[in-house]
Amino acid sequence: MWETSGRLLRLLALLQQRHGWSADQLGRQLGVTARTVRRDIAQLREDGYPIDSSFGTGGGYYLDPGTALPPIVIDADEAVAVQLALRAAKMHREHRDELLDTVSEKISAVMPGRLDSTMEALYRHADFLDISHLAGMAIDAPPPLLLIRLARACRERRRVDAEFSDPVGREISRRIEPLRLAYSRGAWHAVVYLLESAEWRVIPLDRFRRVVITSVASVPRREPAVDLDRFVREHTGAPATRQFVVRIERDLTRVRRWVLPAWGKVERSSEGSSVIRITAPDPEAVARWLLLLDADVEVLEPEDLKLAFAELAARAARASGRLGLAG
Repeated sequence: MWETSGRLLRLLALLQQRHGWSADQLGRQLGVTARTVRRDIAQLREDGYPIDSSFGTGGGYYLDPGTALPPIVIDADEAVAVQLALRAAKMHREHRDELLDTVSEKISAVMPGRLDSTMEALYRHADFLDISHLAGMAIDAPPPLLLIRLARACRERRRVDAEFSDPVGREISRRIEPLRLAYSRGAWHAVVYLLESAEWRVIPLDRFRRVVITSVASVPRREPAVDLDRFVREHTGAPATRQFVVRIERDLTRVRRWVLPAWGKVERSSEGSSVIRITAPDPEAVARWLLLLDADVEVLEPEDLKLAFAELAARAARASGRLGLAG
């Protein structure tokens, strides 16, 4: 019974992946005969799944959109990708969205425990070195599966067979040991040890084409630098980060939804207000980002953050045509 149920779920997953499977093709994927596939299709139809079929070139079985939404089967990597997207969506909303919370809770309730460690790996081994993408810089988002696998390799300390392009565009294959993922200057990078050349490198993720986690453990070795953030900045041309401290008239819970741990630390100041200690390279980017919070901000340090706010205010005044009319 359990074997049949598992096969039916795999069959549904295949039907959702593409349009037009023949019984023979499905049988090869599932390791059963075409006759068994046809019997399983009949069972799914009886259970209410809108499975249709067509003949001729490109024909076969497929899930008809129908008028009702059947249960959707997703694999482990897809579940993690959906959770990442939901967390990102919730982070960029000022107010709580019950629909996003409901979907996230449903997925979390059925995710195997091993996927919790995958999510933890992605957040623990992926650092944001700046917040300028929230203040106007476009985000270079690599495929979620690539991020997930590299983060998992970092957490599990596994070697990876990777295919990527070198700086002049040549496709190469290398066995690497990933150490850390980092977001810097609008792009993701991986800090990896190249076994062939015995050196540490920072490789942009947009150069990766394929990664496969092996069963071979990474060799414990000295990291390329005590300060990995600085190591990444030096190899990507990213500016040095600084700390900016502000008090904002919002309670701790609301502010924390905006500030990831890699960007800064949020502390309670007083009733209804919070202090944010932000790590970033550019005071003007910090000022633009803080304005998105739509709350009163008091700059505690440094002074050039006040100057950045003053420059933004001057631009706004010029744009409104009211420069010099204050009072």
